[in-house]
Amino acid sequence: MVKTEQRETETKSEAKNDENSEKMFEEIKALNEKIANLNNMFLKKIQSMEFEKNVVNDLHKELQGYKDDLYFKLIKPTLMDLIDMKNSFKRGIENFSQKTEAEKINFLETFIFEIDTILEKNDIEIYETDITNEQNFNVKKQKIIEKIETDKKENHGKVFKVKSNGYIYKGKVISPEKVEVYVYNEKAKEELKGE
Repeated sequence: MVKTEQRETETKSEAKNDENSEKMFEEIKALNEKIANLNNMFLKKIQSMEFEKNVVNDLHKELQGYKDDLYFKLIKPTLMDLIDMKNSFKRGIENFSQKTEAEKINFLETFIFEIDTILEKNDIEIYETDITNEQNFNVKKQKIIEKIETDKKENHGKVFKVKSNGYIYKGKVISPEKVEVYVYNEKAKEELKGE
């Protein structure tokens, strides 16, 4: 009877072990399936990220190409004008020494005119103060390059001479006019702004 009981206990124990083994096997199988699913999802995510990275790189290269091309298209007319001007200048200096003084001055003035034309074609407005109207110094549009002392108080702050033009692009001064300005005395010199 002891043997029978022992056998029954062993049988029950074996059955329990088999049942536990089967449960563990099922759990391991379920875990393996979950791991396989996670691995597949991980691989798909990596592939998706690689694809997205490639797309972003391709788009960046394409955008850079458009940007470079757009920049060239924007400056090409100006470059072509400069090339034409250089060629014209080169042709003009071939016999420059044989020209009269008036012809030389006229030749050089044509280049100033050509540069003005190029600037105007690029929306640059060229301005110069009319000093015959005794214009006052304008800090927004002019830069003082020299102060001329005067003994007349009424001339203080007025433009004496324009040394170079000013340039405006779409309403904004990009290079102020360079001017010489009258100053009444040393104290007035200090008060005058714009240097």
